[in-house]
Amino acid sequence: MERNLKKLRGYNIDIITYNDALSLIRQKMNGNEGMHIITINPEIIEQAEKDNDYSEIIKKSSLVLADGIGIKIALKLKNINQERIAGVDIAKDILKYCGENGLSAALIGAKEEVINKAEENLKNEIKNLNICYKRNGYFNKDEENEKIKEIKKSNPRVILAALGVPKQDFFI
Repeated sequence: MERNLKKLRGYNIDIITYNDALSLIRQKMNGNEGMHIITINPEIIEQAEKDNDYSEIIKKSSLVLADGIGIKIALKLKNINQERIAGVDIAKDILKYCGENGLSAALIGAKEEVINKAEENLKNEIKNLNICYKRNGYFNKDEENEKIKEIKKSNPRVILAALGVPKQDFFI
């Protein structure tokens, strides 16, 4: 599927329905292809405008979804009708797909008690969900390579990172 991209303050935003985005992600998962998905909002654009490295990460991402209502409104002002695709919603549907298809997932981010509760809730809600790795988000830059090795060793098909912007995208 060819991407339908529209520029907003110099950043490409995928103009896509929720269902088509999810279908594309599933297709890539089935093809064992990697993706870096960013669910963009105005704060992310503001951060990227202050950080050239972060800006480049966004520009090279596989899929940039309009998460924030501010993005939806800005696109609407350009006569582009794009539905809001919340990162939390698409992440949950990706995890449901993992459970249905025997694919493993890694969760990284938040406080220890929060990630433990998230894992518990997700496993209660999503049948057959295999979370092969989880880790709180409290580690420093010097520990990143160690965490990456741990994640690779656990061999997840999906990695969900909630480390805050821009740390999570640099980590991915």
